[in-house]
Amino acid sequence: MDSTPLLFLSAAVFIAGTLQAATGIGFGLIGGPALLTQVAASDALITSGLLSAGIAIILIPKLRRQIAWPDLKRLCLGGLAGLPLGAAVFALAGGVALKAGAAMMVLFAFSMLFIPIKTGTGPAPKTGLAVGFISGVLAVGLSMPGPVAAAYMMREGHQKAAVRATILAFFLPSYAAALSLQIFLSREIETDWSIALWLAPGTLAGIVIGQLLSSRLSEHAFRLALQIVLAATIVSLLFSAIGDIAP
Repeated sequence: MDSTPLLFLSAAVFIAGTLQAATGIGFGLIGGPALLTQVAASDALITSGLLSAGIAIILIPKLRRQIAWPDLKRLCLGGLAGLPLGAAVFALAGGVALKAGAAMMVLFAFSMLFIPIKTGTGPAPKTGLAVGFISGVLAVGLSMPGPVAAAYMMREGHQKAAVRATILAFFLPSYAAALSLQIFLSREIETDWSIALWLAPGTLAGIVIGQLLSSRLSEHAFRLALQIVLAATIVSLLFSAIGDIAP
């Protein structure tokens, strides 16, 4: 990989890894779009999935006691149902469509954060399954299963520790299934596996910094961080998609 794209992508995955380690989401929102601007769409999605799964594998052993297991179960069941549609999106959509689709889904997640937090009621099983379905589609189609799920859990009134741990735990089955389908669907396309290796150091550095920041984030700062990340991602995806179709 050339030095200029490598430096740009290393900086992007460092920031993305920091956010994901600190909040539970961030890699697919920043690392994924950055990769889409520099490498082929299939390589970008597979690389983003590999690095995100690596972050979850590293962090989950330390966070397993904070996982909201009922919500995780609903997200996983819904996500399983969404995998076929996500596979179709991955197989049929081009780069512009992927970026536009990602922007719409992130906008939906962003708007969810402004819905008043539920109080005095239990979790909504059907809503959790629906959110899981959307996340399953996004996991395969865009390597972005976290944003909608995280926004849903915040709206349900979960504290940041539970949101972070549950979303990272959700990534393990999501990315395992998504990567399997993505690799199968792109088996006739030459995949550049070295991209993930080149970007691993920046991702690991981000994990270290994100862990340090996580304990210092208040509940208000955590919610604000999610809003900023989602808003910035919408803008970057739309500009990138417009750049692809501009003459």
